[in-house]
Amino acid sequence: MSKLRKRPVAQDVTKEYIAKYQLETKRMKELDKDDPRSFMQQANIHCAYCNGAYKFGDEILQVHQSWLFFPFHRWYLFFYDRILGKLIDDPTFALPYWNWDHPKGMRLPPMFDRANTPLYDARRNPHVRIWVVVNCH
Repeated sequence: MSKLRKRPVAQDVTKEYIAKYQLETKRMKELDKDDPRSFMQQANIHCAYCNGAYKFGDEILQVHQSWLFFPFHRWYLFFYDRILGKLIDDPTFALPYWNWDHPKGMRLPPMFDRANTPLYDARRNPHVRIWVVVNCH
């Protein structure tokens, strides 16, 4: 039986949670780029389905503008959470969610804006409400 995962609000996470998130992200980024659990491979999965990489005839698959948005991202986050949890041996770990419609959530959560940490990305647009942001090529 798997443990229940509960997503915390990104603006309200504890220092302990941030330390776990940083550790597992660091470990994920340290995996060989060909490892399917690696940060780059996970980014490639997300980018392939969300940036129009697939065509059906003349139609380009764009998950963000279709009914596929919720099913795809639920599936993607389910496996992403499991990978992160296994990297730190915590089967209850779940990514935080950005409660952007609350006044405290109307800015980038501070844990993503700390230079020299695994969660920081200098190329991230602080106005985009997503925390697993990578350049998709």
